[in-house]
Amino acid sequence: MIKSRNRTLDVLKGVAIILVIVGHSIQRGLIVNYDQVSIWKLIYTVHMPLFFAVSGYIASLSHKKINVLYLKNRFWRLIYPKIVWTLLLYIASPIKFTGLSDINFPPSFSEFLKDIIIHPDFIVWFLYVLFMIEIIIKIGQTLFEKNFLIFTIISMIFLFIAWRASVVVFGTVIFGLDKILLYFPLYLLGYYFQIYEKKLYRFRKLLCVLGAIVWMLLFSFYPFSNNLGKFGTILTFLLIWICSISGMIVIYYFFDSNIIKKTTVIVEIFSYIGKISLELYLVQSLVLNIGIGTGYIRVISIFISCVVISMFIILLTKKNPSLHRILFGN
Repeated sequence: MIKSRNRTLDVLKGVAIILVIVGHSIQRGLIVNYDQVSIWKLIYTVHMPLFFAVSGYIASLSHKKINVLYLKNRFWRLIYPKIVWTLLLYIASPIKFTGLSDINFPPSFSEFLKDIIIHPDFIVWFLYVLFMIEIIIKIGQTLFEKNFLIFTIISMIFLFIAWRASVVVFGTVIFGLDKILLYFPLYLLGYYFQIYEKKLYRFRKLLCVLGAIVWMLLFSFYPFSNNLGKFGTILTFLLIWICSISGMIVIYYFFDSNIIKKTTVIVEIFSYIGKISLELYLVQSLVLNIGIGTGYIRVISIFISCVVISMFIILLTKKNPSLHRILFGN
Protein backbone atom coordinates (compact mmCIF):
# COMPACT_ATOMS: atom_id res chain seq x y z
CA MET A 1 0.00 0.00 0.00
CA ILE A 2 2.80 2.41 0.96
CA LYS A 3 4.75 1.53 -2.18
CA SER A 4 1.63 2.10 -4.31
CA ARG A 5 0.98 5.42 -2.59
CA ASN A 6 4.56 6.57 -3.11
CA ARG A 7 4.25 5.65 -6.80
CA THR A 8 1.09 7.75 -7.10
CA LEU A 9 2.86 10.74 -5.52
CA ASP A 10 5.76 10.36 -7.96
CA VAL A 11 3.28 10.18 -10.84
CA LEU A 12 1.58 13.37 -9.67
CA LYS A 13 4.93 15.17 -9.42
CA GLY A 14 5.74 13.91 -12.91
CA VAL A 15 2.41 15.24 -14.23
CA ALA A 16 3.01 18.59 -12.51
CA ILE A 17 6.49 19.15 -13.97
CA ILE A 18 5.34 18.15 -17.46
CA LEU A 19 2.52 20.69 -17.14
CA VAL A 20 5.10 23.30 -16.08
CA ILE A 21 7.17 22.64 -19.21
CA VAL A 22 4.10 22.63 -21.48
CA GLY A 23 3.00 25.96 -19.99
CA HIS A 24 6.44 27.50 -20.45
CA SER A 25 6.62 26.13 -24.00
CA ILE A 26 3.33 27.84 -24.86
CA GLN A 27 4.65 31.10 -23.41
CA ARG A 28 7.91 30.94 -25.38
CA GLY A 29 6.34 29.51 -28.53
CA LEU A 30 3.35 31.79 -28.96
CA ILE A 31 4.66 34.89 -27.12
CA VAL A 32 1.71 37.08 -28.18
CA ASN A 33 -1.62 36.34 -26.46
CA TYR A 34 -0.39 33.06 -25.00
CA ASP A 35 -2.41 33.87 -21.88
CA GLN A 36 -5.60 33.69 -23.96
CA VAL A 37 -5.04 30.02 -24.80
CA SER A 38 -7.44 27.80 -22.83
CA ILE A 39 -4.98 24.94 -22.32
CA TRP A 40 -2.44 27.40 -20.90
CA LYS A 41 -5.05 28.75 -18.48
CA LEU A 42 -6.01 25.25 -17.37
CA ILE A 43 -2.37 24.32 -16.81
CA TYR A 44 -1.63 27.40 -14.75
CA THR A 45 -4.53 26.77 -12.40
CA VAL A 46 -3.06 23.46 -11.24
CA HIS A 47 0.61 22.86 -12.07
CA MET A 48 2.28 24.64 -9.12
CA PRO A 49 -0.63 24.04 -6.70
CA LEU A 50 -0.19 20.32 -7.41
CA PHE A 51 3.45 20.46 -6.30
CA PHE A 52 2.50 22.11 -3.01
CA ALA A 53 -0.39 19.71 -2.35
CA VAL A 54 1.85 16.68 -2.93
CA SER A 55 4.50 18.22 -0.64
CA GLY A 56 1.83 18.70 2.04
CA TYR A 57 0.69 15.10 1.64
CA ILE A 58 4.26 13.90 2.18
CA ALA A 59 4.72 16.21 5.19
CA SER A 60 1.66 14.69 6.83
CA LEU A 61 3.37 11.29 6.75
CA SER A 62 6.32 12.58 8.76
CA HIS A 63 6.17 13.95 12.30
CA LYS A 64 9.84 14.66 12.81
CA LYS A 65 10.41 17.64 15.08
CA ILE A 66 12.08 20.78 13.81
CA ASN A 67 15.75 20.91 14.79
CA VAL A 68 19.13 21.91 13.42
CA LEU A 69 19.48 18.71 11.38
CA TYR A 70 16.06 19.21 9.77
CA LEU A 71 16.85 22.83 8.90
CA LYS A 72 20.22 21.80 7.49
CA ASN A 73 18.65 19.09 5.30
CA ARG A 74 15.92 21.38 3.95
CA PHE A 75 18.44 24.16 3.32
CA TRP A 76 20.61 21.90 1.16
CA ARG A 77 17.59 20.44 -0.61
CA LEU A 78 15.71 23.68 -1.31
CA ILE A 79 17.56 26.92 -0.54
CA TYR A 80 21.02 25.90 -1.77
CA PRO A 81 19.83 24.94 -5.30
CA LYS A 82 17.61 28.06 -5.29
CA ILE A 83 20.73 30.22 -4.76
CA VAL A 84 22.83 28.31 -7.30
CA TRP A 85 20.20 28.39 -10.03
CA THR A 86 19.20 31.99 -9.40
CA LEU A 87 22.81 32.95 -10.13
CA LEU A 88 23.09 30.55 -13.09
CA LEU A 89 19.92 31.88 -14.71
CA TYR A 90 21.05 35.47 -14.19
CA ILE A 91 24.37 34.70 -15.92
CA ALA A 92 22.64 32.77 -18.73
CA SER A 93 19.82 35.28 -19.29
CA PRO A 94 21.44 37.05 -22.30
CA ILE A 95 21.73 33.75 -24.19
CA LYS A 96 18.90 33.56 -26.70
CA PHE A 97 18.08 29.84 -26.52
CA THR A 98 17.37 30.05 -22.78
CA GLY A 99 14.18 32.03 -23.28
CA LEU A 100 15.09 34.16 -20.25
CA SER A 101 15.36 37.42 -22.19
CA ASP A 102 11.76 38.36 -21.36
CA ILE A 103 12.53 38.36 -17.61
CA ASN A 104 13.32 41.85 -16.34
CA PHE A 105 16.60 41.26 -14.55
CA PRO A 106 18.08 44.35 -12.81
CA PRO A 107 20.75 46.09 -14.95
CA SER A 108 23.61 45.63 -12.47
CA PHE A 109 24.71 42.67 -10.38
CA SER A 110 24.56 44.68 -7.14
CA GLU A 111 20.95 45.63 -7.87
CA PHE A 112 20.23 42.00 -8.73
CA LEU A 113 21.59 40.82 -5.35
CA LYS A 114 19.58 43.47 -3.52
CA ASP A 115 16.46 42.50 -5.44
CA ILE A 116 16.67 38.77 -4.71
CA ILE A 117 17.17 39.46 -0.99
CA ILE A 118 14.04 41.62 -0.79
CA HIS A 119 12.18 39.52 -3.36
CA PRO A 120 13.50 35.95 -2.99
CA ASP A 121 10.48 34.82 -5.03
CA PHE A 122 11.74 36.74 -8.07
CA ILE A 123 13.02 33.65 -9.85
CA VAL A 124 13.15 29.94 -8.97
CA TRP A 125 10.51 31.02 -6.48
CA PHE A 126 9.00 27.59 -5.82
CA LEU A 127 11.92 26.33 -3.73
CA TYR A 128 11.95 29.39 -1.47
CA VAL A 129 8.17 29.42 -0.94
CA LEU A 130 8.11 25.67 -0.26
CA PHE A 131 10.93 26.05 2.27
CA MET A 132 9.10 28.80 4.16
CA ILE A 133 5.83 26.84 4.24
CA GLU A 134 7.62 23.70 5.44
CA ILE A 135 9.26 25.64 8.26
CA ILE A 136 5.90 27.05 9.38
CA ILE A 137 4.34 23.57 9.30
CA LYS A 138 7.23 22.01 11.22
CA ILE A 139 7.01 24.69 13.90
CA GLY A 140 3.33 23.82 14.24
CA GLN A 141 4.00 20.09 14.40
CA THR A 142 6.73 20.58 17.00
CA LEU A 143 5.29 23.22 19.32
CA PHE A 144 1.54 23.04 18.74
CA GLU A 145 0.88 19.40 17.91
CA LYS A 146 -2.38 19.23 19.89
CA ASN A 147 -3.60 22.55 18.48
CA PHE A 148 -2.15 22.23 14.99
CA LEU A 149 -5.31 23.30 13.15
CA ILE A 150 -5.64 26.45 15.26
CA PHE A 151 -1.95 27.15 14.65
CA THR A 152 -2.40 26.93 10.86
CA ILE A 153 -5.41 29.28 10.95
CA ILE A 154 -3.48 31.83 13.04
CA SER A 155 -0.52 31.44 10.65
CA MET A 156 -2.75 32.27 7.68
CA ILE A 157 -4.15 35.34 9.42
CA PHE A 158 -0.61 36.48 10.25
CA LEU A 159 0.52 35.93 6.63
CA PHE A 160 -2.46 37.91 5.35
CA ILE A 161 -1.73 40.84 7.70
CA ALA A 162 1.99 40.77 6.87
CA TRP A 163 1.22 40.67 3.12
CA ARG A 164 -1.13 43.68 3.22
CA ALA A 165 1.16 45.58 5.61
CA SER A 166 4.15 45.16 3.26
CA VAL A 167 2.14 46.66 0.40
CA VAL A 168 1.00 49.62 2.53
CA VAL A 169 4.41 50.31 4.10
CA PHE A 170 6.77 49.51 1.23
CA GLY A 171 4.47 49.91 -1.78
CA THR A 172 5.30 46.36 -2.85
CA VAL A 173 5.24 42.80 -1.56
CA ILE A 174 8.44 41.77 0.19
CA PHE A 175 9.87 38.31 0.97
CA GLY A 176 7.30 36.61 -1.27
CA LEU A 177 4.59 36.93 1.37
CA ASP A 178 1.83 36.84 -1.25
CA LYS A 179 3.04 33.52 -2.67
CA ILE A 180 3.52 32.01 0.78
CA LEU A 181 -0.06 33.00 1.65
CA LEU A 182 -1.35 31.78 -1.72
CA TYR A 183 0.19 28.31 -1.55
CA PHE A 184 -0.03 27.70 2.21
CA PRO A 185 -3.67 26.48 2.10
CA LEU A 186 -2.91 24.28 -0.92
CA TYR A 187 -0.05 22.68 1.00
CA LEU A 188 -2.46 22.16 3.91
CA LEU A 189 -4.96 20.61 1.51
CA GLY A 190 -2.46 17.84 0.74
CA TYR A 191 -1.58 17.58 4.43
CA TYR A 192 -5.15 16.98 5.56
CA PHE A 193 -6.11 14.97 2.49
CA GLN A 194 -3.59 12.31 3.54
CA ILE A 195 -5.24 12.14 6.96
CA TYR A 196 -8.80 11.82 5.65
CA GLU A 197 -8.09 10.08 2.34
CA LYS A 198 -9.69 6.76 3.30
CA LYS A 199 -12.89 8.48 4.42
CA LEU A 200 -13.05 10.52 1.21
CA TYR A 201 -12.36 7.56 -1.07
CA ARG A 202 -15.98 6.44 -1.33
CA PHE A 203 -16.92 9.93 -2.52
CA ARG A 204 -14.19 10.04 -5.19
CA LYS A 205 -16.53 9.87 -8.20
CA LEU A 206 -18.77 12.61 -6.86
CA LEU A 207 -15.76 14.77 -5.94
CA CYS A 208 -14.26 14.22 -9.40
CA VAL A 209 -17.47 15.22 -11.21
CA LEU A 210 -18.04 18.28 -9.00
CA GLY A 211 -14.38 19.23 -9.31
CA ALA A 212 -14.51 19.01 -13.11
CA ILE A 213 -17.65 21.18 -13.26
CA VAL A 214 -16.24 23.88 -10.96
CA TRP A 215 -12.84 23.79 -12.71
CA MET A 216 -14.39 24.25 -16.15
CA LEU A 217 -16.63 27.05 -14.91
CA LEU A 218 -13.93 29.03 -13.11
CA PHE A 219 -10.65 28.57 -14.99
CA SER A 220 -11.36 31.35 -17.50
CA PHE A 221 -11.82 33.78 -14.56
CA TYR A 222 -8.54 32.75 -12.93
CA PRO A 223 -6.41 35.90 -12.37
CA PHE A 224 -3.12 35.53 -14.24
CA SER A 225 -1.78 39.01 -13.42
CA ASN A 226 1.83 39.48 -12.31
CA ASN A 227 0.54 42.23 -10.01
CA LEU A 228 -1.64 39.86 -8.03
CA GLY A 229 0.49 40.26 -4.91
CA LYS A 230 0.17 44.03 -4.95
CA PHE A 231 -3.39 44.52 -6.14
CA GLY A 232 -5.05 41.20 -5.31
CA THR A 233 -7.66 40.82 -2.59
CA ILE A 234 -8.68 37.94 -0.37
CA LEU A 235 -11.57 37.30 -2.79
CA THR A 236 -9.03 36.92 -5.59
CA PHE A 237 -7.16 34.37 -3.51
CA LEU A 238 -10.39 32.50 -2.76
CA LEU A 239 -11.11 32.23 -6.48
CA ILE A 240 -7.61 30.85 -7.07
CA TRP A 241 -7.93 28.33 -4.23
CA ILE A 242 -11.33 27.04 -5.35
CA CYS A 243 -10.26 26.75 -8.98
CA SER A 244 -6.94 25.09 -8.18
CA ILE A 245 -8.43 22.64 -5.68
CA SER A 246 -11.14 21.64 -8.17
CA GLY A 247 -8.55 20.97 -10.88
CA MET A 248 -6.28 19.02 -8.54
CA ILE A 249 -9.15 16.78 -7.43
CA VAL A 250 -9.79 15.84 -11.06
CA ILE A 251 -6.11 15.19 -11.79
CA TYR A 252 -5.56 13.20 -8.60
CA TYR A 253 -8.48 10.83 -9.01
CA PHE A 254 -7.79 10.43 -12.74
CA PHE A 255 -4.17 9.37 -12.22
CA ASP A 256 -5.09 7.33 -9.14
CA SER A 257 -7.75 5.42 -11.08
CA ASN A 258 -7.38 1.74 -11.95
CA ILE A 259 -7.43 2.58 -15.66
CA ILE A 260 -4.21 4.57 -15.36
CA LYS A 261 -2.63 2.24 -12.80
CA LYS A 262 -3.09 -0.67 -15.21
CA THR A 263 -1.35 1.30 -17.96
CA THR A 264 2.12 0.38 -16.76
CA VAL A 265 4.03 2.42 -19.35
CA ILE A 266 2.29 5.69 -18.42
CA VAL A 267 2.80 5.06 -14.71
CA GLU A 268 6.48 4.19 -15.17
CA ILE A 269 7.18 7.27 -17.33
CA PHE A 270 5.47 9.78 -15.06
CA SER A 271 6.83 8.09 -11.95
CA TYR A 272 10.40 8.36 -13.22
CA ILE A 273 9.90 11.99 -14.25
CA GLY A 274 8.39 12.70 -10.83
CA LYS A 275 11.50 11.40 -9.08
CA ILE A 276 13.64 14.01 -10.88
CA SER A 277 11.01 16.76 -10.89
CA LEU A 278 13.14 19.17 -8.85
CA GLU A 279 16.07 18.81 -11.24
CA LEU A 280 13.75 19.22 -14.23
CA TYR A 281 12.16 22.31 -12.70
CA LEU A 282 15.61 23.91 -12.50
CA VAL A 283 17.23 22.73 -15.74
CA GLN A 284 14.26 23.36 -18.06
CA SER A 285 14.65 27.13 -17.60
CA LEU A 286 17.97 26.99 -19.46
CA VAL A 287 16.59 25.45 -22.67
CA LEU A 288 13.17 26.96 -23.20
CA ASN A 289 13.70 28.67 -26.53
CA ILE A 290 15.00 25.91 -28.79
CA GLY A 291 12.40 25.21 -31.44
CA ILE A 292 11.47 25.45 -35.10
CA GLY A 293 8.65 27.03 -37.06
CA THR A 294 5.96 29.26 -35.65
CA GLY A 295 2.77 28.92 -33.65
CA TYR A 296 1.97 25.51 -32.21
CA ILE A 297 4.68 23.82 -34.27
CA ARG A 298 7.17 25.93 -32.35
CA VAL A 299 5.42 25.17 -29.05
CA ILE A 300 5.65 21.41 -29.65
CA SER A 301 9.27 21.57 -30.80
CA ILE A 302 10.26 23.69 -27.77
CA PHE A 303 8.57 21.21 -25.45
CA ILE A 304 10.27 18.18 -27.02
CA SER A 305 13.72 19.78 -27.13
CA CYS A 306 13.36 21.08 -23.57
CA VAL A 307 12.43 17.67 -22.15
CA VAL A 308 15.10 15.77 -24.13
CA ILE A 309 17.95 18.22 -23.42
CA SER A 310 16.98 18.63 -19.75
CA MET A 311 16.83 14.86 -19.23
CA PHE A 312 20.20 14.47 -20.96
CA ILE A 313 21.80 17.10 -18.69
CA ILE A 314 20.31 15.51 -15.56
CA LEU A 315 21.49 12.02 -16.55
CA LEU A 316 24.98 13.37 -17.20
CA THR A 317 25.13 15.02 -13.77
CA LYS A 318 23.90 11.83 -12.10
CA LYS A 319 26.97 10.06 -13.45
CA ASN A 320 29.07 12.60 -11.56
CA PRO A 321 27.73 12.72 -7.96
CA SER A 322 29.95 15.68 -7.04
CA LEU A 323 28.65 17.78 -9.93
CA HIS A 324 25.08 16.74 -9.19
CA ARG A 325 25.53 17.80 -5.55
CA ILE A 326 27.00 21.16 -6.60
CA LEU A 327 24.08 21.89 -8.93
CA PHE A 328 21.17 20.41 -7.02
CA GLY A 329 22.24 20.03 -3.40
CA ASN A 330 21.44 16.87 -1.44
